[in-house]
Amino acid sequence: MSVFDQDTQINKSDNPHLYHAQFNKRWATGSICNGGYVMAIAARAMEDILPHPHPLSITGYYLDKSEPCDTEIHVEAIREGRNVSTAAAKIIQNGTERVRFIASYTDLDKPSGETFLEEEPPTPLAIDQCELFLEPKVETYSRINLYLAPGFKENRGQPGNKSELTGWVEFKEGGEPDLYSLLFFADALPPAVFNRAGPVGWVPTIELTIHLRAQPKPGPLKFRFKTRYLSNGTLEEDGDIWDSEDNLVAISRQMAKFRLPPEKKK
Repeated sequence: MSVFDQDTQINKSDNPHLYHAQFNKRWATGSICNGGYVMAIAARAMEDILPHPHPLSITGYYLDKSEPCDTEIHVEAIREGRNVSTAAAKIIQNGTERVRFIASYTDLDKPSGETFLEEEPPTPLAIDQCELFLEPKVETYSRINLYLAPGFKENRGQPGNKSELTGWVEFKEGGEPDLYSLLFFADALPPAVFNRAGPVGWVPTIELTIHLRAQPKPGPLKFRFKTRYLSNGTLEEDGDIWDSEDNLVAISRQMAKFRLPPEKKK
């Protein structure tokens, strides 16, 4: 079992609608747990009460900061269909609701229907041509190998840069990607807007939606994340993640606030 698997385990209670989990600081920035990590834990709890085994689409509304501590997960099955089932979950810490999720589940091992892709997989440099991104102040980055184009850290905020990131990501301490780790990886990167604006502030998540399309094959994941619009301090970030065999495995969209530190505000 990988470290991520260990740290996303859930525990049943006597109440069929209540689970417990210990949120771990290994997946936090300071005292705030990564939103994708929180989503992965909630996804395990919702899967446990539904007949379908795989998350298909999950949306989370981040109402307050989730901290590394004992956590309650309140779950509710909303509908159980033949091909898709739906559930909801609340993350409760110290009596306060921190995040609310709603998710649909299916069986991704039984694909059916037409397929076409109007965009090609991203084409980052080969891993051995990229640089390992390090940020000692962010605990989460010590758990993953994140490979970006050379000079990214030094060149953030340069004129002409787009709000876009491409590269590779994998767990540092072993463990192949699965559906639950995709939820984490979709929220684990530096905000794409930093490539244009520089690392100038905090970008807290308001809402995050992730669509899962297939079980990822073993190996590092390729990704492309970009922000097209920042207006009145609110941005969206669109992402797609592809496995080592160029299969599309996840699509994400996030709404977040773009907060400048006081000294940079005009």
